[in-house]
Order: sequence, then structure tokens, then C-alpha cells
Amino acid sequence: MTFPQGRILLLIFVLAMLGAAGLLLHTASRSETDQIVWVFDASHADTYRLPTDRYRALTNVYEKATGRTVAVKLMPSRVLDARLLSLILGNIHSREVPDLVEIEIGSVGKYFRAPPDENGLYPLDQFIANDPPAKDLSPARLATWSSGGHVFGVPRDVHPVTLSYRRDLFEQAGVNLAACTTWPAFYDACLRYQQYWQATGRPRLAMQLSRWNASDLMIVLYQQHIELIGAGGRPSLSDPRLAQTIAFYAQLVAGSKPVSTPIADDLVARDLVEGHTACVLTPDWRVAYLRSEPRLLGRLAMIPLPRFAPGDARTASWGGTMVAIPANCREPAASWELLRFMQLSPEALYARQYYSSILPAVTTAWDDKVWDRPDPLFGGQAIGRLYAQLARELPVQRTGPYSILLSQSIAAVSAATQTRLESSGPDHLEEFCREQLNAKQADLNRLLEFAEKR
Repeated sequence: MTFPQGRILLLIFVLAMLGAAGLLLHTASRSETDQIVWVFDASHADTYRLPTDRYRALTNVYEKATGRTVAVKLMPSRVLDARLLSLILGNIHSREVPDLVEIEIGSVGKYFRAPPDENGLYPLDQFIANDPPAKDLSPARLATWSSGGHVFGVPRDVHPVTLSYRRDLFEQAGVNLAACTTWPAFYDACLRYQQYWQATGRPRLAMQLSRWNASDLMIVLYQQHIELIGAGGRPSLSDPRLAQTIAFYAQLVAGSKPVSTPIADDLVARDLVEGHTACVLTPDWRVAYLRSEPRLLGRLAMIPLPRFAPGDARTASWGGTMVAIPANCREPAASWELLRFMQLSPEALYARQYYSSILPAVTTAWDDKVWDRPDPLFGGQAIGRLYAQLARELPVQRTGPYSILLSQSIAAVSAATQTRLESSGPDHLEEFCREQLNAKQADLNRLLEFAEKR
């Protein structure tokens, strides 16, 4: 067995084999089913294997139409990655290789680390080009799941991001947040909101933003169409807007006039109910967290993201899943037939709407009147229609083998900038940030050169 991908992938393979060896012994035999789908999310599994009020379960409909049985296997994302890497990077032609597998955006770099013809995933370009329904997939999201000029996954979602806020609290403070179309105007509005509540003796912060990772900051960067992944999938920190944005973001979360505080996902809804903060970034998947708190009913409103410049997008994507075909599966053409039914058929799109409010990646589905339904949580606002409109503006978000290193580097620069702001004030903050980015880029270059020589 050879590993043309290099020693790094050999190490990944060895670790994956060790972690998955015991698990593979318990995998259902191929003799029990014709096709297998691996997923890491329970709601995704429900979409595939539970009935709706209009159709039987997708697996049952597909089995009746084709005569092929389908099993959906749910497992944690890390376990899925370990098992899949052990099978595909070793080019193992086993009956346990799934026909389809869902891969989360935080994991895809593990697969894109190898050259496109050696990454263990089947290129889908010809299938997509020759299949009319597949041509309706969001081009921006197809780019996310591409490497070396080839598409390796069909996007399951687009996850556009909006701002959701307590309409009642901002109205009481006399602040019209919906009128803030730029980030500086938004920051000023949040300061005025806080000044009002401070004067009433009930101090509140305006927003929830992270200080310790780059998740929220990355949204603001992608809005501006900043190319963070350069040639060969290498991180690029050279765009001058990076320093400008990180310096601005630091003032949102740190210094003498912050307007935000970090909150864990499971506390987002409770924090909004109690009014400690009143605004949060909301990718479509996060709305489910807000629905868990009935006391928010009718008190929320949703708007597009502010921008820095007219050419910026009013949204960006946060998170995502691709559906891929392992290169060493038994029948790629049969796998594609299963994939197109599970993701692109009318039955599949309806099941998605039935079990989730997450927008699919099929552009024609965004015209469905289902997205016009008033949402009681947001006082009757049709938030689905807003998400569908913003999805058409979605900026390209590329992924690569070093995407995790990229976000970690940006988080480190952001943290250093916040510390500088708190110790020395805002003077020359952008210049400091630019120096930090240059130093981090040099560190990344040395690290990648070392890794690629091995």
C-alpha cells in the first residue's frame, strides 16, 4: 500500500485506522442492504428515513422506485471522519464503504489536503453537468465544495446569516436598528441603545459576539468578498480590508466602548429573553435555538447584515454540509442516482421543509411560497423569504486543506488586537493589526513549507 499524498496523510490514515478498527466490526453488513448513507446529524437522518404528511419516508419511496434498499447510518462527525478516512485514504475496496456520506464544513479540509485525484472522493462535475436538476444548485455553494477545479460534494444547505434582535427593547430605546445599513451606523446605534438603558439604571449590552474564536468575525470578512484561500488552498492574509475589519471588530467586543458579550449557543435564547443582550447573528440553523424559548414569541425582528461598502453582500454563510460519493464505492453512477433523489427530488425538498426551516441549496426551491409564511416568533415577519432573498447574494466561501489553520490565525490576530485596544486605546490599532497579520502570514508560510516538504 502506497501513500502518494505524503507522510501527513499517512499519519492521518494510521490514526483513523486505530480509532475506527473496533467500530468497523459492528457496521451493518452489505448483505443487509443495497446502499448505505452516512450522516452525522439527527435531523438529517430524520429527513431521509421518516415520513411526512404528504410522502412516505424518502428511503421507502426510493426503494419502491428502484428496488434497492437503503440504510441511513447516524454517527458523530468525528467518528464518521475516522471511519471514512480509514476506508478511502487506504483505497480499501470494502463492502463497508458507504454509497453516500455527509461531510461537515469543518472536516472537509482533511479530504482536500490531498491532490484532487487522490483525495478519496469521487468528482461530481460530469454528473452535475448532465443532470438538469443539479444545474439549479447554488454556484456559490458548489464553489465551497470544490478543490483543484473539481466539485466533490453536492451542497445540502446555504446557511445565509441575518441579524435577529429584540424589536421591543430597541423601540423602547428609540433606536431603529433596521435603518442601519452600514456597520459603523450599526455600532453607533448599539451605543445609543446602551446609553439609554444605562440611564434608566438597567444597563444592557446590545449584541452577542464571540471574542475567542473567529466564527462571527469570518462572517463579516466573507461579506466583503475577501479571498482568504489563495493558490493551492493556502491561507492568504494580504487583503488590506482584513486589518480594517479586525480593528473595527475589536471595538465591537473590547476596549472602552464594547457593544457585545460572548454567549454560548445553548444560552442565546435565554439571554435574549432576559434582555442582557438584544441582538444576535442568525444563520438559518440558529433560529431553532430561538424557537426553544416561547417567551420570545412575537418580540423578535430580522434584518440583513449591515455592510462596509455598497459592493459587499448583505449576508454570508455560516456552517454547511456536503453530500459526497467515496471514490472507492461500488457503483458511483448508482450512488449519484441515490444522491440526486435524496437532495434534488420534489419529495426530498418537501421533507426538508417538513423537518427543518433550513434553506436548501437548490435555487429554484427558493421561489416556493412556503418561504412566505408569517413566522409568529418574529411577529409575523416572513423570515423564510428574507433568507431566500439573501441566498441569491451569497458570497463565495472557499474551503481548503488549511481552512482550520486560517480561522485559528485570524482568531489569534483578533485576540491580540483586542488586547492592544484595551491596553493602549484605538490609536494606530489598524497598523498594529496589519503587523500582526504579516507576522502570522510568515508563520503560516513556514509551517506549510515544512509540511509540504515532508
